[in-house]
Amino acid sequence: MAIPTDPSQIPNWNEDRAPEIVAVTSVAITVLSLSVCLRIYGQSFITNPLRKWDTWFTLLASILAIGLGACLINSAANYGLGKHTARVILQDPDAPDNLANIFMFGYIQITIQAACIMFTKLAILALYVRLFGMMGRDTLFTWGVYTLFAFTILLGIGSVIEFILQCIPAPVFWNRVYLLFPQKPAPGPTVGYCMPNPYYTIIPSILDLVSELAILLLPSKILWHLQLPLRKKIGLAVTFGLGTFVTLMNIIRIYYYSRITVGGDIAWDNIDAMIWTMVQMALAIVCACIPPAAPLLRFCLGDRESTVRRRYGSRLVSVRDKSTPIRSTTVPAGQSHELLTYGQSTRYIRSNSTGGESVQDLNAKMERSLDIESGRSRF
Repeated sequence: MAIPTDPSQIPNWNEDRAPEIVAVTSVAITVLSLSVCLRIYGQSFITNPLRKWDTWFTLLASILAIGLGACLINSAANYGLGKHTARVILQDPDAPDNLANIFMFGYIQITIQAACIMFTKLAILALYVRLFGMMGRDTLFTWGVYTLFAFTILLGIGSVIEFILQCIPAPVFWNRVYLLFPQKPAPGPTVGYCMPNPYYTIIPSILDLVSELAILLLPSKILWHLQLPLRKKIGLAVTFGLGTFVTLMNIIRIYYYSRITVGGDIAWDNIDAMIWTMVQMALAIVCACIPPAAPLLRFCLGDRESTVRRRYGSRLVSVRDKSTPIRSTTVPAGQSHELLTYGQSTRYIRSNSTGGESVQDLNAKMERSLDIESGRSRF
């Protein structure tokens, strides 16, 4: 039986983006893997990173992202992803098996992608709790974190279930290729129900975009009022700048998803959406790794700290050797207080200290919180 192909693809026969797919995916996997390793090693300077929820969420996200990349490389290297569909079909001795495999790995990729996005966002939210947990009891921030935790988990689980059930039975998703190119009978069912493309691509992506914007803006109030050294401000600006870029990549990914049609040049039209998805996953994981890796960066730059033991009630405070001079204002003993600095004013909330604390000492706590130093520093 003749294989129906789109004649408009023949003039572009030699176009092949498979090397681009393999190269971009390999770089993305390498960068995210190095970021996770540096994060864990950097945190090992101050505490056991495997005791932190954000570390485990990051590890799960990175494993899933590597799996997504492996599927992408396999499709490009072995089945023709990156070529025009007409070429994939005509060069396949068992057509349309290769195209069906591209569909099958695409099914796996989009399911992995949903779980990867969920764990990456959970890692960032858990990092928020650890990063800002010592800086006061901001009710709006606290409820925002809890709400986004719940929304992210529900959206992630719901998206995974939706992607698994996008076709019932599931093999119909890739076996329908045999209806479009009926050179040979399908090895499985070809009749069933499949959701329209926007239901399992565009709608979940838009919901992900909304949650990403909320996560990005959540700590803005706290960060706006912090008094920090210039290098920390620059570090935060770089981190949140990358986060903004991740959000922009999600918008680009939604655009490319909207152009995909099952009966079109699927092996070619789907490339940009897959590449941007891989890059987005990698960069999101890098964003989650930058703040915890800060101790390693300071160590490499020679900015070492000494830990000075000071007891205030039952707490120990880590103070830098070269602290910025701050006017010492002592809070009377016995009063409930804890520091949260906004501009030039100082607000005091509940604390269990029994002695007086100076603004300098309390500001050291704030800086220590931003360093994510939950234990005694070894610098």
